[in-house]
Amino acid sequence: MIIKSVNKNTDLFIKKILSILSASIFIAIASQLSIPLEPVPFTFQTLSILIITAILGSKLGIYSVLTYLFEGCIGIPVFANLTSGIQVLLSPTGGYLFGFLPAVYIAGIFFDKSNKILNISIGTVLSLIVIFVFGYLQLSNFVGFKAAYILGVNPFIITESIKALIAILLINKIKTNC
Repeated sequence: MIIKSVNKNTDLFIKKILSILSASIFIAIASQLSIPLEPVPFTFQTLSILIITAILGSKLGIYSVLTYLFEGCIGIPVFANLTSGIQVLLSPTGGYLFGFLPAVYIAGIFFDKSNKILNISIGTVLSLIVIFVFGYLQLSNFVGFKAAYILGVNPFIITESIKALIAILLINKIKTNC
C-alpha cells in the first residue's frame, strides 16, 4: 500500500515537471514567432502564457514562466529572436518578460474561478494590461514616458487586441472541453 502511494506521488511529480518543461518550450517557440520591431518585437509569448495558464493553472503556469526566464538567463536562446542572457531582462524590453509572472497569476485567478467566458475575458485583458504596464515602466527608464508609450504600447494596441480575442476563444474552447 505504501509503495503504491509513493509511486503515485512520484508519477505525479514527474508529470508536473514534464508539464512545466513542455510549457517553457512552448513559450520559447512562441517567442521565435516574431516580427523584429524596435525596440519591442511582436511575438506570440503573451498568447502562449495565457494558454499555458488555462491548461496548467496559475501555479504550474508561474513555474513554467520562471523556468523559461531561467533558461534564458543561463544562456539558452529562448527569448525573442534567439537571444538569451540576464542582459535581456535588464534591457528596455525586459519589463514585458517580468510582467509574465503577475500576468499568469492574475489569469489563473479568473480562469480557475469558472469556465465562463466573462471570467476568461477579464483574466485575459487584465493579464495583458499588467504585461504592458511592466514593459512600459522598464522601457520608460531608457527612453522616457512619452517615447515608451509611442514605441512600446501604441504599436501593439490592435495586435494585442486581436491576440486577446484569439486567446479568449481558444481558452474558452479549452475550458469547456476539459
